[in-house]
Amino acid sequence: MRRLLLLVALLATAAAGQAALAQTDAPKEGKAAEKASVSPIGKFILDTFKAQNNITLCSLGNVPVTAVEERVLRELGAKTGDSVTQDAIEKALWKLFPCPFSPYRPELIPASAKDLQGAWLYPHESQPYRYGSQSPLQPKTAAEAVACEVFGFYPGGELRTGKIPGANSKCPIQMASDLDPARKRPRVQVWSMPVDGKLKVTRTDQQDYSEEWDVFQVTRGFDALNMEIKAGDLVAFKRREKGLDANVSTEFLHLQRLP
Repeated sequence: MRRLLLLVALLATAAAGQAALAQTDAPKEGKAAEKASVSPIGKFILDTFKAQNNITLCSLGNVPVTAVEERVLRELGAKTGDSVTQDAIEKALWKLFPCPFSPYRPELIPASAKDLQGAWLYPHESQPYRYGSQSPLQPKTAAEAVACEVFGFYPGGELRTGKIPGANSKCPIQMASDLDPARKRPRVQVWSMPVDGKLKVTRTDQQDYSEEWDVFQVTRGFDALNMEIKAGDLVAFKRREKGLDANVSTEFLHLQRLP
């Protein structure tokens, strides 16, 4: 019920205003003559993408729905003709096709705690893709946007962050040492990685606060939308937070290591 209410709220807010950034395409039915052959699972996939396209679901390029259905069934360990629930299909779609692109590609592998340690910059050029292009979480004005953000993952679970507001602001963060002033303040954020690729963030100043992220290391550079993602970068997708536990990805990070 919480998930249903969240999705209804997302759709209602997104309908109130269109984001300017074009992002991705939804799966396609294919030629008109083939439409009648779309399976019930394929129809549900199309309907789900229609409701959540560029909000919580994204698919790069013109992908036929049959290919998406095949990938979803493989994720579920099922085959054509098997009975699968709509809830299982939704969760598989959210896992495989978060915004702005799917992390299940050959250039990405789950990051380890060792990979994550250090200081990282979320650059200005990638900020427009933090949320789906039609997500109500997209900033409505330049003042609400983020110029850049820095993250420091240190031994012992120490996590430091800093955010520079304003879409047109110049990012002053250039070195890992720029986080030194933040490290002198009391610690309130704690990070852990129980298994490779699964980051958990808690806070000491908020009861029951928790975030969970899927984090991937880039082994070979590639371009996605207007982002140049280089070998050694990290990409991360927020999967869970307080009040949301359906594996919906609501936020994306692109992190570049600071010298």
